[in-house]
Amino acid sequence: MKFQITYKATGEVAKFRANDWQSFDSEIGSILRYVYTHNTPESDYEFVVDGQSVSLALAEKAANFARKEWEAKRTETKKPIRISVGATCLPNTYKTVWVKK
Repeated sequence: MKFQITYKATGEVAKFRANDWQSFDSEIGSILRYVYTHNTPESDYEFVVDGQSVSLALAEKAANFARKEWEAKRTETKKPIRISVGATCLPNTYKTVWVKK
C-alpha cells in the first residue's frame, strides 16, 4: 500500500511508503483530532490509498489493516522472548524482544 495526504489549504503533500503505515496512522489520528475539535470539514484534506482517493474513515481503516497485516507477518516469522535487562529479578527489569523462529 502506498499512502498520501494532500493538505488543500497549503497545497502540501505528505507521501508515505507502503511500509510506513505507522507514520500514516499517526498523521490520520492528528487530523481526526483536529477535525473533530475544531469542527473543520474533512474536505480540507485528500487521502490517497493505493492510488485511489478515499475518505478519512476509509484511510483510517486502511492504516489499521496495514497494522494487522504487519502483526500477522511478524507472528509468522518471529517469536517473543523476555530477557532481563537489569541486575535484579524484579518484573520491571524484563523486556520483550522478537527473535526469528
